[in-house]
Amino acid sequence: MQEAQALFDYEKLEAAIVLAMEQALKTYRAMYADLYIVSLDCSSDLWSIGLVANTKAYLAEQADRNAEDYWYYKYCEEEWCIFETFDKLSAEMYQYMKKLHDTTDDPERFEP
Repeated sequence: MQEAQALFDYEKLEAAIVLAMEQALKTYRAMYADLYIVSLDCSSDLWSIGLVANTKAYLAEQADRNAEDYWYYKYCEEEWCIFETFDKLSAEMYQYMKKLHDTTDDPERFEP
């Protein structure tokens, strides 16, 4: 397992995530004047990385400000209107996780 970990360049991943987020944010800021929140998302099984965001207009469509569930729609990422998976980064992470899974003594450790 040590060999697989040594092959993964965390600094490269970090730089790639920052670049992908900057590009996505630039695109979404141009598309949506009312973008109010953005979150980096990694799937619970660690196989994909992406960006989740929401707009004030979409939030207003989901719940009135005085509604009991307003804060849920405002801050619950699963309810936001924008989601983008960073495909290249996700593929690299998938390969890394697969290699760890295949080379570890305890493969169940990586089961979802």
